[in-house]
Amino acid sequence: MNIYKTKYSLISEAKQHGFVNPLGFCCGHHKDSNLKCWDDAVVNGPKVHGASCSNPSEYISWDEIHYIEAANYWTSNQILDGSLSHLH
Repeated sequence: MNIYKTKYSLISEAKQHGFVNPLGFCCGHHKDSNLKCWDDAVVNGPKVHGASCSNPSEYISWDEIHYIEAANYWTSNQILDGSLSHLH
């Protein structure tokens, strides 16, 4: 089984798998800044809040570290259908 090959495919071919930004993350999302999750900051004048994105299933990562449910689901399907098998 080669989990790294699958994760590489997920990131390098993100748009083909239905994800919008392979290096972006959902929590801390703000259109003009990459705030940490739930942080506040001044961006171009007003104070903004780094909340979660409106459609988490479009992202691979929840934050800088953790995969989001949709990415885990996609990866687990690769395991279950045999795509990760050395014989496949």
